[in-house]
Amino acid sequence: MSQRHKSKQAKADRAAFFRARASALKSKEGLTPSQDDGGVCSRDSSPSHPATPSSITEEGPLTVTAMRAMMAEFSVTIQGNVTTQIQALATELRKEIHDIGSRSTCMDQKMANFAGAHNSLADKMQEIDEKLQTYKLKLADKEYKQSPHKRDP
Repeated sequence: MSQRHKSKQAKADRAAFFRARASALKSKEGLTPSQDDGGVCSRDSSPSHPATPSSITEEGPLTVTAMRAMMAEFSVTIQGNVTTQIQALATELRKEIHDIGSRSTCMDQKMANFAGAHNSLADKMQEIDEKLQTYKLKLADKEYKQSPHKRDP
């Protein structure tokens, strides 16, 4: 017998073994091939027992009910983890928003102080400019009165 023929025979034997094993497990779980769903197995109307952690063993085959129980437990665990993470993130965001609010309040106060100081300086600058214009006019008048080019009537 050739090596290739032996390999094909071994694959066929393994496939037959697993098909028989799967059929036995399906019938044990109450699954029957349905004619209208293309051979996909579906649950028959026989009552099933709910899976409990004690019915899930490392030694025996994994049943559909055991898988459902494991998936439900997994879903609850994930939901708890997600909820915890969301709560932690929400708390952190609230703290950061509060900190930003505190800093913006402080900055608003400083900006109000700067605006007040700027307005005060602008008012003083306007007063000084008005006085400068007044002094320039007075100086020009004095220079005019004291200039030799002035004609006497």
